[in-house]
Amino acid sequence: IYVEDFGFSINSSTNEATIVEYNGDDSDVLIPTKVYGYDVIALGDALFSGNNAIVSVNIPSCIRSIGDSVFSNCTSIVNITIPKTVTSVGKNIFMNCSTLKKVEFNANIAALPKSTFQNCTSLSDVVLSDTIEQIENFAFYNCESLGYVPSAENLTHIGQSAFYNSGVKEFNASMPMTT
Repeated sequence: IYVEDFGFSINSSTNEATIVEYNGDDSDVLIPTKVYGYDVIALGDALFSGNNAIVSVNIPSCIRSIGDSVFSNCTSIVNITIPKTVTSVGKNIFMNCSTLKKVEFNANIAALPKSTFQNCTSLSDVVLSDTIEQIENFAFYNCESLGYVPSAENLTHIGQSAFYNSGVKEFNASMPMTT
């Protein structure tokens, strides 16, 4: 089903929809919460990937899942907030978003996926959810503007090269960590 700039995949047995395509060129994208009575619950893989018109995206609290590479290579996006209702996040979601500066990552997940912010060279302000226990491999790789490790109260694991070539110079951990 296509409505305006969005393409949807519908699951009629659950009355839910996933956004699988975006053909717009808006700088500020408002994600719909319903389409023809179906609840929009997910952003499909590579949904906005490579769209350089997008500066900001409003992710509503009805979204529970964000697929792989959803915002990868969006070189104009500046800031974004991931709501607490999100319980599933794919890898590479912000990879190569070179103008991304600020992220509030409130998703209710245990691990920040692989290469989440890889090559986000302007990223300088990150707030992570208290539910995050692991920062996976390459999560902040080449985030040269990031001068600190984002606070995560329950952090127990930082993956390989998670902060390689970032602006982070030191890290003080108050709990046992594995690498």
